[in-house]
Amino acid sequence: WCNPVVGSGPYTVTWTTEVQSVSILNSITVDTNNGESITGLGKNFNRVLIFKPSSIHKWDPDTEELVKEVGSIGSTHHRSIKNIGGSTIFYKQGSGFYDYQGGEPQLISRKIDDWVSAIDVSNYIAAEADERFYYALVGNITIKNRTYSNVCLVFDYLLRSWTVMDNINGSIIARYSQTD
Repeated sequence: WCNPVVGSGPYTVTWTTEVQSVSILNSITVDTNNGESITGLGKNFNRVLIFKPSSIHKWDPDTEELVKEVGSIGSTHHRSIKNIGGSTIFYKQGSGFYDYQGGEPQLISRKIDDWVSAIDVSNYIAAEADERFYYALVGNITIKNRTYSNVCLVFDYLLRSWTVMDNINGSIIARYSQTD
């Protein structure tokens, strides 16, 4: 990470390049000794979340430590990682959608297991969230010999319920707000 340069303006950034033994100043190491690479990054409150397929690590600025969360759940799709309030919702291929509020993530997609298990492994999952809803574009899905095109799975965070919409033609989803 960078250090601000004192007295040189609000947008000036410098990067530390000095080496101390085997580590670079202002950096952390996320262990990859299990063969997994980083698959996504997120932020919730003042913590940076680092996702691998089977784990979540969080950088705690209060203690300046990288902490591996309990459990073996991570994310396989970086564009599925979105926040609603204090929750971070994400998708893990082959498992489903999870709600992370610190500690071990909780599976929230059991009610739509048929839909989740029908997501093709080659499908690209993109999501967005607002104050109440999590929207995930999951591509085409076939259930009981019926194909649904361009499916969007919508999770109502307050009611803890899912809605399935199809014919949503898109591969990227983003919030849009209009002002004066």
